[in-house]
Amino acid sequence: MATVETPSAAHLDAADMVLRCRAAVAGGDAVAYLGEAVLPRPGGMVNAEYDAYRARGLYMNATQRTHDALVGMVMGRPAQYEMPPAVEALADYIDGRGSRLEDFARIAVSEVLEVGGFLAVVDHPERPDGIITAAQERAAGLRPVVSFYTRESVLDWRMGFVNGGEEFTFLKLAETWQHQVDEWTVEDRRAVRVYDMFEGKVRVRVYREGDKGWNLHSEAYPTGRNGKPVRYIPAVAFGPESNRFGKPPLVDLIDVNLAHYRNSADLEHALHFTGLPTPYASG
Repeated sequence: MATVETPSAAHLDAADMVLRCRAAVAGGDAVAYLGEAVLPRPGGMVNAEYDAYRARGLYMNATQRTHDALVGMVMGRPAQYEMPPAVEALADYIDGRGSRLEDFARIAVSEVLEVGGFLAVVDHPERPDGIITAAQERAAGLRPVVSFYTRESVLDWRMGFVNGGEEFTFLKLAETWQHQVDEWTVEDRRAVRVYDMFEGKVRVRVYREGDKGWNLHSEAYPTGRNGKPVRYIPAVAFGPESNRFGKPPLVDLIDVNLAHYRNSADLEHALHFTGLPTPYASG
């Protein structure tokens, strides 16, 4: 039975591809860590023999070099954007952590090339009573921020027509939260943020994994500056060809790069054994 943390079939179908793409860009250690997922074990090998076989393989990371070069080509000139004067200041502080819009554009290009998708969700802190104008929000330090979600974090999604256009009608996003064990210890635990349309308005629920399972931590109904409910999920997906997740542009190169790694492991394994001294007797 599906529960709040259960990913969709589309997420599961892409999981292996996304995993090997991440490893291929990360480099040799990450590729070797995947073990038999990218380097099948020859028949009859015990663990110690397989570890030696895997260690002999050389992964020459052409994927990362290509990825970095393509990102550099796309971002060779400053990103161009148009924003209303009222929100232009957000371009220099888009995520609340010091990132600029230029940084966001670079991350989006990198993620689309690497894994074929990226998600941005706009959030806004709750406004205390009496704060209704943009100037009051700025004075109180309240401002919208953009949260970035990798393709792996998007557990489920649905699309539908909202306000005359196709928009997200459901999103399920994997997050973490920090559980204070004691004065000196903090644990990262799983959380799931769920956006959906409830009675024509956006509902945001956060579930947290505790000692006894999953619990509803919070539920909110975002409103605009006019106090009216938000009637669309403020999220945008980025993909290789449209605002949809898709096949990573680098996946074919990645598969060739991993094939070279497998060939290298086989060759070095054969050279190791054929090059060892072999005692023999004659006569």
